[in-house]
Amino acid sequence: MRQESEQAFRSMYRASLEPGVLDVKTKELMAVVAAVSRLCEHCLHHHVPLAVRAGATREEMLETLDIAVLMGGGPAHAFGNIVLKLYDEAAAKQPQNA
Repeated sequence: MRQESEQAFRSMYRASLEPGVLDVKTKELMAVVAAVSRLCEHCLHHHVPLAVRAGATREEMLETLDIAVLMGGGPAHAFGNIVLKLYDEAAAKQPQNA
């Protein structure tokens, strides 16, 4: 990818995930839905830990996966297990008082 294209994408990425009307946690959960429905495991490895860092609970992740499965069908169901594994790994790394 050309440098100009890469810079433009990174700028869009930062602007899209800044808090606004929607908070960062909500945006990261939305990114998880998109990643599951698009079957992008790389995206899951990126956005699930960011959702945890933004304060997403396991229960919120479970409801997020309900929407992802609804929108993605059967293949998304298989990726849901990857999300829960990534969530558990990321949550285990968080300080207890965070």
